[in-house]
Amino acid sequence: MAPAERKLTPGEIAAQGARAVVVLEALDEDGQRTSLGSGFAYAPDGVVVSNYHVIRGAARVTVRTSGADLYEAGSVLAFSPERDVAALKIRARDLPVLPVGRSESLKTAHHVVALGAPLGLQNSLSDGLVSAVRELGNVRIIQTTAPISPGSSGGPLLEAVASP
Repeated sequence: MAPAERKLTPGEIAAQGARAVVVLEALDEDGQRTSLGSGFAYAPDGVVVSNYHVIRGAARVTVRTSGADLYEAGSVLAFSPERDVAALKIRARDLPVLPVGRSESLKTAHHVVALGAPLGLQNSLSDGLVSAVRELGNVRIIQTTAPISPGSSGGPLLEAVASP
């Protein structure tokens, strides 16, 4: 019989994920901020994932890492307005990353942690429960009770289980 997996505490989850969380600032052609959001490093060579609505219509996007390094997004690699997701490329190397999980195993009442930057305050944690998982067309919607404030959009929603 295999030993049971141990659920991580919100603090343990945040400690593992916080280094990969970034702050995005969308700017117009005059350099004025039009949007502020969060995201996370997906690949160590500078691929960052966020919500599409954070970067929509921006002339430029800056990305601040947890180490306070500031980059300008060189390009938008992919985006989906329907799924509200975007992948950007920055000129960075050896970024700490978060893998993208599969939401199929996520169920109502699972404990989750959101990491983000409300009002630009990086690595703010909120936790809650999955209140519902819904299919709307071909889009999976995860509703959560974890409070999300302006600036947190695009940050990761995490559920973790540690190996025994």
